[in-house]
Amino acid sequence: MATIKRPIKVYNGSSWDEIFPATSDDMIEGLARHTGFKRTTDLINAPSGNALQWQSQTGDTNLIKWSSSKPEEFTVMKDGYYLIVCRHSMRHATGGYATLQLREYSGSEKVVDDIVVNMGVINGIAHLQFMFLVQLKAGNKLRFTTYWSGSYTAFMTTGSKAEFLRIGE
Repeated sequence: MATIKRPIKVYNGSSWDEIFPATSDDMIEGLARHTGFKRTTDLINAPSGNALQWQSQTGDTNLIKWSSSKPEEFTVMKDGYYLIVCRHSMRHATGGYATLQLREYSGSEKVVDDIVVNMGVINGIAHLQFMFLVQLKAGNKLRFTTYWSGSYTAFMTTGSKAEFLRIGE
C-alpha cells in the first residue's frame, strides 16, 4: 500500500501556500521492481546440466543476485511474488521437442515451473519462451535448464533473455 501524502499548507501573511513533499521510488511500498539478464554473445556448446548461462544484468540488482563467476545461478534477495519471463533462443540444424525449466536447488533440487513443446525452426532460430507468476523467498537459488531432442549449432543465442518483475510481497 502506497503512503498517501497531503500538501503542507503554510500561511504567507495573505494567503495559503501549498508545499508538496517529493516522493522517491523507495518510499512507495509495492512498486514493481525489475531486473533482467541476457546473452551478449552466442554460446555454442551446452554447459554441464544444460543450464542457461547469462552474461549481463540490467535493472534493479537488489532483487536477484547474479554472479559472472556462476553465470547460470540466481540468488533471490527479496521475498515476493515475481512475474518471470524467460526466452531461450537456439540456432538449429534440426527441430524437435524442447523443455524449459526454472529449477530451485536450495537444498534438494526441484522444478518450480516448466514447459514442454514441439518446436519448429524459423529462419534457423528456435525460440522457447514461458511466463509465470511464482512466490520466491530470499535465499532461494534458481537456474533455468533446457533439454532439446534435436541437434543445434548454437546452444544459446543473443536472443535469449530472462526478466524478473517483482509485483508485491
